[in-house]
Amino acid sequence: MAVSQTFILPDLVEFANAVIVAPTAKRIDIVGNPDLVPTDITTFDLKYSHYLSDGEFLKAGAFYKDLTNPIEDAENKSASDEVATYTFINSESASIYGLELDGRVGFERMTNLVSDTSTDWLHDIYLSGNFTLLESQVTLTPEQALIYTTADRGLQGLSPYIVNLALEYQDEDRLITLLYNIQGERLRLIGFKNAPSENELLGIPDTYEIPPHVVDLVWKETVYKDVDVTLKLGNLLDDETVWYRFGGSLLKGEGTSRDYARENLVSDRFKTGRVYRLGISYKY
Repeated sequence: MAVSQTFILPDLVEFANAVIVAPTAKRIDIVGNPDLVPTDITTFDLKYSHYLSDGEFLKAGAFYKDLTNPIEDAENKSASDEVATYTFINSESASIYGLELDGRVGFERMTNLVSDTSTDWLHDIYLSGNFTLLESQVTLTPEQALIYTTADRGLQGLSPYIVNLALEYQDEDRLITLLYNIQGERLRLIGFKNAPSENELLGIPDTYEIPPHVVDLVWKETVYKDVDVTLKLGNLLDDETVWYRFGGSLLKGEGTSRDYARENLVSDRFKTGRVYRLGISYKY
């Protein structure tokens, strides 16, 4: 068990008293907030590890995080419908708790559990991965509760689950890894109200993100003594990221189910493209 205290400083974009225009099809003005303060985090961790061999292990853990002044991405009013304005705020506090599972096991070990057949050829192949399950709750100040769309919600940017899987082949001179990642839907931008009144259609809803499925392939080869060549094929699926609006009184009368919002209130769809990299390194 471990207890730790850390803090996170606002980065330059978040803190600068400046406007950055994002290079997107629709104009997006990113407005820094010089009034931001650091986020203080107290973390409680409980972990268990079991090592099957030098390269194989199983781990499980639980954690709780208490955040003071967490920094979140929010949407502000804009002078034009053709321009979106994003900024950053310190919420009053937030809590995060969850479970983590982590492991790396050889295929030879797994097949020997169910078969007596020789599996020496599987000796260099491994399956690894981790799974994180999360819950969070944000507390807003009374003033923020009047401004922003949803007061009872989780932390902006945090997915309720994260899955990473890797299929690895490793010998003395070669490492080939096929990687897969998926994350659950998350709050991408906090929406705002036009006025603190229950009698008006207020502002815009929150923006949620459906993250893409991501598959990468990394091939690392030792070609001569301490010279390595690495080929990375990133984002092979080039899956689509989807943003949609959900929450807030603006949706009343239109249908407020999340399924309705996913189908009918999409605000953006985009792909980030595939990545191809070839690198050479030398150890000395």
